Amino acid sequence: MNESHKSEFIELRKWLKARKFQDSNLAPACFPGTGRGLMSQTSLQEGQMIISLPESCLLTTDTVIRSYLG
Repeated sequence: MNESHKSEFIELRKWLKARKFQDSNLAPACFPGTGRGLMSQTSLQEGQMIISLPESCLLTTDTVIRSYLG
């Protein structure tokens, strides 16, 4: 079940876009038995890149230490 319309996913997309994430063919979804995840909206081909995140989108020990959490 596609969940792109939910406010938390809209906010996530805004956050990703602000950090130079290039949109992909992935959509948030809820899967029976496994819960939330990402679902491809197109058929995938062998060797195809599915997602590429810029470093600014990664949560690492360094980013946590530099945040208000650290």
